[in-house]
Amino acid sequence: METLMVFREVMYACSSVLLLMIAAIFIGRKIRTEYRRPTIMFGLWWGITGATMVVSIINDITISYGIYSFGIPVIYTTWPLLMFATFGLLYYTLFLFAGSEKKILPVAVLYAAVAISAMILIIMAHPTVITETKIIEGTTYHPGDAYVPMSPVLGLLLSLALMLPQIAVCIALYSIYFKLDTPTQKYRVLLIATGILLPFASKLVASIAGIGNSPTWLTIYAGIFLLANVMVYLAYKPPKFVKKRGIISIDEERARSAQSRGD
Repeated sequence: METLMVFREVMYACSSVLLLMIAAIFIGRKIRTEYRRPTIMFGLWWGITGATMVVSIINDITISYGIYSFGIPVIYTTWPLLMFATFGLLYYTLFLFAGSEKKILPVAVLYAAVAISAMILIIMAHPTVITETKIIEGTTYHPGDAYVPMSPVLGLLLSLALMLPQIAVCIALYSIYFKLDTPTQKYRVLLIATGILLPFASKLVASIAGIGNSPTWLTIYAGIFLLANVMVYLAYKPPKFVKKRGIISIDEERARSAQSRGD
C-alpha cells in the first residue's frame, strides 16, 4: 500500500476505536428516564459511525490489493447504517430543541421515511465500483471508488440528509453552551460540538474547492477526523491539566452522583 494510504488507514483505525469508546460512554450513562432514549440514540450515532468505518477500512485494504468485489456489499451495508446513525443524531438534536420526545415524533418519522426512500433510490440507481481511473461528469474516480449514477439534485438531497442533522446538533450545542453554568458542562459541550463540526465542515470546504478526492487531502481529512474524535473523547475523559481547572471526568461525575444517592 502507498505510504499516504497506510497513514490514512491507521488514523481511521484509531478513530474507529475512539468512536466505539465514545458510544459506550453515552449508552452506558445512568441518567433520568426522559433523557435515556435520546442519549442512547446519540451514542448509536458514534457507535454506528465507528462500525461503518471498520467496514470501510477493510474494504480499502482489499482495494489496495486489487480486490473490488466487496465494494457493492459495502455500499448496501454502510448507507442504511449511516442513515440510521444520522436518524439517531437527529432524534437527539430535536430532543435538545423541543425537550420532549412526543413533540419530535412526527419529524423523526418523516426523516425515517426520507432515509428509506433514499436507500430505495440508491438501489434502483444500480451503483458500481470503479476499477480504473476515469472522469465521470467532471469528477475523477479512482479504482475502488463507488459510483452511484443519479441526478445532481438527488445527490445534493442525499448529502443534505446526512449533513443537516450534524449542522443542527452543532447549532443546538453551541446555543446551549451560553446557557450553561458549570465549567465541566461548558467544556464538554464545546468539545463535542466542535468535534462534530470539524469533519463535515472541512469536507464541505474541500468539496467546494474541488480537492475532495485528492489522496493528500484524504490523508489530511483522516487526521482532522481523528483530532475531532479525540476532542469528543476528552470531553468526557479530560487530561490532568484540564482537571486542574475544575473540570471533572464522567467517572468522577458518576461517583459523585452515586454518593449523593447513597449507593
